[in-house]
Formats: sequence, C-alpha cells, structure tokens
Amino acid sequence: MSAPAPPPPPERDSFEDVVRATASALVAAVIELVRALRGEIEAAQRSGLAFVGRLVGALGRAGKLLLRGARDAVIALVFAVLGLIVLSIFLVAALNKLLGDPWGTGLTALILLLAAVAFALRSRAAFQGIEEEARSLQREP
Repeated sequence: MSAPAPPPPPERDSFEDVVRATASALVAAVIELVRALRGEIEAAQRSGLAFVGRLVGALGRAGKLLLRGARDAVIALVFAVLGLIVLSIFLVAALNKLLGDPWGTGLTALILLLAAVAFALRSRAAFQGIEEEARSLQREP
C-alpha cells in the first residue's frame, strides 16, 4: 500500500483577497470615524442651540427691562419738569412777597436763565471733551 498523500500546502491568499480584506477594513474604519464625527457634530449642534436659546432669552429679558427702564425714566422726567415748574412758581411767589410784583418775577426769570446758561456751558464742555477724545483716537495709530 502506498503512503497517504501529504496534505496539500496551505493556500496562500491571493492578492485579490488581500486587497478586498484591506479595503473592507478601511471602509469599516472610515464608517466608524464618520459615525463618531456625526455624534460630535450633533453634540456641538445641541450645545450651540442651547447657547443660542439662552442668549435669545437673555436678550428678550434685557429688552423688557430696557423698555421698563425707559418708560420709568420718561415718567421721572415728566415729574421732574412738573416739580421744577411748581418750584419756580413758588420762587416767584416768595420773591414777589419780598421784593414786590415785577422784581420778584424778573429775578426768578434771571435765576432760571443763569441756571440754563450754566448747564448749556457744561454741556458744551462735555461735547468738546468728546470731540477731543475722537481727535486723539484719530491721531494714534
């Protein structure tokens, strides 16, 4: 009898099989990278949307507070003007009692005009200061 035939040598993978295995491994790796990247992008989008929501909410609340503050400032200005009118009437009455009718009224008008001139000069000085700041910013590089 004859000796059993030796087992056939192990088949070496053909080049085509190696290329297919490598390509499928690369495709699987790229798919996993894309999935991970997609997860990160979705998380960033959620975080961005949450931030934008908080920002819009804060802007809305700030806008409401701005309107309330502006309304209250206008009301305060109206009351201040009314108070100044009443105070100037009181000043006219007090000076009329002390100095007589035309002199009290005239002195009150003069005091009010001097106050207006003083505040106008202060305002002009403030605007000149702003202009000087603008010039100094333009000179510096």
